[in-house]
Amino acid sequence: MAVTMIDRRMAPREWMEAPLDVLGPHPGSGSVLDISSTGLRAAMNRHLHVGQRCLLRIFSKRNGEAFRWVRVVWSERTANGCLVGMQFG
Repeated sequence: MAVTMIDRRMAPREWMEAPLDVLGPHPGSGSVLDISSTGLRAAMNRHLHVGQRCLLRIFSKRNGEAFRWVRVVWSERTANGCLVGMQFG
């Protein structure tokens, strides 16, 4: 039996490749993979825990530098860190 993934996003996503820094509470860095009005998906250089709140600095060619508070809603370990889904707010 095949398992299907349900897209839980409440807003359409847009592909984006932009570097980001986690400024706190535990510093790290990564890259935005896609973004929507409610959150983003990113590849990070270290593991982030579900429920963790972080302050991000995102660098975008289109919008320049932006600071956003996020909450990690899912996290999947990878060989080089993790993939995360983050909700703004």
